[in-house]
Amino acid sequence: MNKKIFVAITLVGIVAIAAYFLFFNQDKFSSERWKNEPKERGEMVDDFISTYGIIGMDKAEIMELLGEPENVYFEDPKNIVYYLGDEPSMIKIDSYWLIIWFNEDNEAVDYELKTD
Repeated sequence: MNKKIFVAITLVGIVAIAAYFLFFNQDKFSSERWKNEPKERGEMVDDFISTYGIIGMDKAEIMELLGEPENVYFEDPKNIVYYLGDEPSMIKIDSYWLIIWFNEDNEAVDYELKTD
């Protein structure tokens, strides 16, 4: 019985640590750091979204905060794309992207966090 309790406690501990690093270990958004450390953007994207909201923002305003987009992968004239680093998972095999769509007035109307 003691072995079962030990295994259960160990599993709960591992899940708790993994959850912390996957979901709660987020950094505050910094425009300078975003522009200079592309592989760290995934750690800041949630704070950026919660702080600025994205929807309704002007394209120029977003680009001033985030810098030049990398549209080559999901190229579409109605969106801009930012590389966020490796996907936020225990096994990092895909890239992580922020895609922002705009209307004809260059106002953000939708966004998606996507892996490839």
